[in-house]
Amino acid sequence: MELHLYYLDRKWTKRRDCGHHYNLVVDLDNKTYKIYVSPFYGYERSNDIEVKRKSDIIDYIEYLKENGFVDTDEIYCG
Repeated sequence: MELHLYYLDRKWTKRRDCGHHYNLVVDLDNKTYKIYVSPFYGYERSNDIEVKRKSDIIDYIEYLKENGFVDTDEIYCG
């Protein structure tokens, strides 16, 4: 099962550049997660969950680490 949390950067239009929307994708079956920043603004899937503060994503990442989840960027394949 996959979980997608996202935080929409509401101030990006004031900066006149692309958005810095934070995303956290969690693979609950494999105990992995992926963090990425996206300029994409429209999230429409029913299983995507918007969080109100970027710190909520950071706090959840700490929770995942404490419970044995691994960042996919840290997995060594070789």
